Amino acid sequence: MSAVVAIAIGGIEALGLLSDKLGLSGGAWDAVAAVNERFGMLGYGIVSLFMLCWIGSILFHRWRKPAPLSR
Repeated sequence: MSAVVAIAIGGIEALGLLSDKLGLSGGAWDAVAAVNERFGMLGYGIVSLFMLCWIGSILFHRWRKPAPLSR
């Protein structure tokens, strides 16, 4: 999950840089610009997602019944 998030963030940043430097506009470029404007909120969402996965993992391992030992 970390690699996917890093690639997504890097891609959004790169596309935003291209859009700014080349003066690109239109449907997809406006969407990239809108995401770049709200990057702080996106960061909070990513941190929240990681925390939920971490808590879910802890709860799963705590409530999971151990597998019976076979001998």
